[in-house]
Amino acid sequence: MSARLVDIVVVLLLFSVVLTACAYQAFGYRGVGSLDEAAHFDYILKLLRNPFSLPPVGSREEAFTALEVSCRGQIPGFDCVNVAPVDAVAPRGVNYVLMYAPVFYYPAALVSAVLHHTVGVSYWNGARLASGLFLALGAAAFYAGLRRLRAPIAAAIGGACVAVAIPWMLFLGSTINPDSLAPLAAGVALWIFGSRLRGRWAMVAVTAVAAVIGLVKPNFVPFASVVVLCAGLVRLSDSGTASVSLRTWIRARTGVVVLAMVPLGVQLAWNGWRMMSLVPGQLPDGGLNTTLMGTSMSLPAAIVQAAGTLLDPISRDAMPDSGLQRLLGLITQTVAFGWVAVASARGAASFGARDSLIARGAGLGILATIVYIPTVLYISYHSIGTQHRYIFPLLLLAIAGATLSCGRIVARWVCFAFGIGMLIVALGAILATYG
Repeated sequence: MSARLVDIVVVLLLFSVVLTACAYQAFGYRGVGSLDEAAHFDYILKLLRNPFSLPPVGSREEAFTALEVSCRGQIPGFDCVNVAPVDAVAPRGVNYVLMYAPVFYYPAALVSAVLHHTVGVSYWNGARLASGLFLALGAAAFYAGLRRLRAPIAAAIGGACVAVAIPWMLFLGSTINPDSLAPLAAGVALWIFGSRLRGRWAMVAVTAVAAVIGLVKPNFVPFASVVVLCAGLVRLSDSGTASVSLRTWIRARTGVVVLAMVPLGVQLAWNGWRMMSLVPGQLPDGGLNTTLMGTSMSLPAAIVQAAGTLLDPISRDAMPDSGLQRLLGLITQTVAFGWVAVASARGAASFGARDSLIARGAGLGILATIVYIPTVLYISYHSIGTQHRYIFPLLLLAIAGATLSCGRIVARWVCFAFGIGMLIVALGAILATYG
């Protein structure tokens, strides 16, 4: 069997297994996801009702959202008959995610509407299946990206399995959550890194794609900037710089750094534009961060606290929870972050030009996220709200880099066995919980 045919089979298998697992959990989990699922659904519902206009920032949640949350037993004392008031669903009844660009929400609304009108799935479950579809596409894209970078088939399979089986990831793909796009974003990034970017328009296209990725959520911004930075440096590495003058060398790299700032600029411009629609007298988040996560600590202390959360993202708990999953998560993050540190220090001589750039880019992005996210929360709301999943896009990039280093026979099969085993454990936890 040719390598290309094997790749096609693997992509289809990954897509099918992940989508099936997410669908099974989406229908099996009767509650409301703790990671803002009700707010994400409400955003989608607003787009379904008026697809040609974004809801004003600070808008109240819909009564239908309160009905769905009540029917799922999220709020004690309320059910499908005795429906909770909107104020009980969200702070002051305000949807606190409407600042986000609709990069996730429009496609999810489309999938939800199609499934609702064709097979009768509820809008809520249709939106959950959209998250599952994005995660399944992400698994396939992650594998394809690794293969584009010449990862051995066995190692690429293992890396793709780890990417979707880390604690919480399959749950993100089974509930309504834009973080389900993280593997897809990582897969796109790997594909870009493995491509020969010829001409200026190639970097324009990469920057445009990265800007869209950065609009998914604020925690995608450092990742998007790393994508542009690494792609630009890969392009310069491929073109060769041995014979150019120092001035040209500096100017080329300065241009790459400027392009890498575009996703941040686009995010800030988007936020500024959306704030113009803010409901008078209302906070963009309805007071969620100020009320629930307000703090008296200093900004440096908030950054240190965020570092502890972001550098230990997948070993504390899982959903569904499993001690074995948490142990595998600890091993995964130790290997991934350790690879970033070692490959960044040893450089291209040991790991190759692209691998070394990915390591240093991931390391820079991780440090940027540790500073950027708590700073935004602190300045905007004087609060601490950094969560472990905010590092997922860059963690996946680190996992990809560690996978690429598994070139030797033993290493690639260890990677394969670990990835398959981690996916089996994750699927087993789902079956044990909802079977």
